[in-house]
Amino acid sequence: MVADDGKVTVDPSDELDPRVLARQMVLGVALMMAALGLLALVAKDPLEAASAWFVARFGLVGLFFGVLLVDATVFTNEPFLFLGYEGGLGFWPVYIAAASASVLAGPTGWAMGRLIGGNAWLQGQIKKRKIDIFFQRYGFWAVAVAAVTPIPYSLVTWASGAARLPLLTVFLGSLFRIPKTMFYYLLIVYGWDVFTGEAA
Repeated sequence: MVADDGKVTVDPSDELDPRVLARQMVLGVALMMAALGLLALVAKDPLEAASAWFVARFGLVGLFFGVLLVDATVFTNEPFLFLGYEGGLGFWPVYIAAASASVLAGPTGWAMGRLIGGNAWLQGQIKKRKIDIFFQRYGFWAVAVAAVTPIPYSLVTWASGAARLPLLTVFLGSLFRIPKTMFYYLLIVYGWDVFTGEAA
């Protein structure tokens, strides 16, 4: 917040609270596993058919660009991980393609921020979620933390472009998408196998 003398002061509510992020992550994982369990119960065959269609129609290239698109915007890439793996592309090809695309989504978001940084909607989202304060406070770590937590990754990368943060800094922070992708990918693969009774 800005004081009367024009200096920026710290509001305690603007501090990054690791406990809040941890609770959000736990809740997100719980909701994802609950959704997987429900889908395995009521839509196993249609989902497996959709996965086979997706792979036959788009393949690994489609998965790569799908993950890149959703991670550079405001969506989530887990459905692509599921479709690719369940469609038969194999564990490691899906992971390498998805992790690579997710990392590249950081520089892509940065470029978008350079182009549309002054957009009123984007500025409103950044201020509403306090990403501007978070970003100014943590710099490189803002991108890294957003890469592995429920903080909107795309909005942080857009903000980095709008603020003209060095591209290399954004890229290095985006490398944290590699372990995050593996974490959620493992949850999806083994969770689905357990819920459908296919676990060894």
